[in-house]
Amino acid sequence: MTGRAWGRRRAPARRDPAIPAAMAEPSSQGLLVALEGGPGSGGAEQALLLRQALDSAGVPAELAEPGGEEPWLVLPGGVPPRWPGVVRVAPFLFRLTELADTWHQVAAPALAAGSVVILDRYRLTLLAHAVARKLDAGWAGRVAEALPPANLSIYLKSDPVRQLDRLLRAGVQLRGWEHGVDASQGPSLAAAFRTYQSAVGRELDALAAAADGRVVVLEADVDPATLRQQIHEAVISGLEAMG
Repeated sequence: MTGRAWGRRRAPARRDPAIPAAMAEPSSQGLLVALEGGPGSGGAEQALLLRQALDSAGVPAELAEPGGEEPWLVLPGGVPPRWPGVVRVAPFLFRLTELADTWHQVAAPALAAGSVVILDRYRLTLLAHAVARKLDAGWAGRVAEALPPANLSIYLKSDPVRQLDRLLRAGVQLRGWEHGVDASQGPSLAAAFRTYQSAVGRELDALAAAADGRVVVLEADVDPATLRQQIHEAVISGLEAMG
């Protein structure tokens, strides 16, 4: 690893995990790092590399990975005419619940113990998908307040063509909720994916701009080693800010 080195950081004594009383406030114990972006932007790989780098430096770190399958709502006989809202809302609430469960079961105890917790795709990405799927932005934002905001949000900005290429080379089938092929029109699954991810990217751009500098925006389509170093630098700055 080049550039600045990780500083060794001692974790405070472990205590009983406690969920913050004010759910809208970032954790004041550990550091919650969210790698935001669409599928194929490299977040999963970079999250793993970040945890490995922190572990090697003696910094306690936890990779919080939501369990379960991609949220789908299967309705026998197709979608009833009066239910389009349910089809849009149910997967969003499924993902929100999954992330909230990961927060309570994994992130909160690790943060209370002073660890760095890494999440691949968190609150900002969830909100971007909600708006791309035509949910009311105000309603989605209020509901998403159930998820405590990250101390450090890093948006991995990627071109949908590059995202698609990474997924296909990895053998991923375009069927998940985050792929959006059910929500976009196109002559092929690939075209529908690109259209949907372009909409998600626009929403992430808007959310990052509205954060007024509180979201680190990195171009994800650079060399992976360069991206890894940029992410590490951002996390080092976050750790230093914590003292």
